[in-house]
Amino acid sequence: MGDAQAPKNPGKEYTHRDYITILNIGGKRVVFRTIHDHVDVSEVAGQYGSGGHAKASGCSLSKEAFQTFVLDTFHLEPIREDAPQKSL
Repeated sequence: MGDAQAPKNPGKEYTHRDYITILNIGGKRVVFRTIHDHVDVSEVAGQYGSGGHAKASGCSLSKEAFQTFVLDTFHLEPIREDAPQKSL
């Protein structure tokens, strides 16, 4: 109900986020951050077997987390791997 009554900002489809997700693909980590007192991101991390603090948490980038935060979010075709380099 609150979102339906929130004033619309031109050029901004979403004016509010409960938390952000930061992906470290190389480090195989997912980090969650919030500034809101009513949001506990350790509960989000707990869904993926980890935890942390109420406003700063994280988890490993498991297959389930990768599916949720990468594949289900970014609908992109996989990039073909480069051919291996020949050593000289």
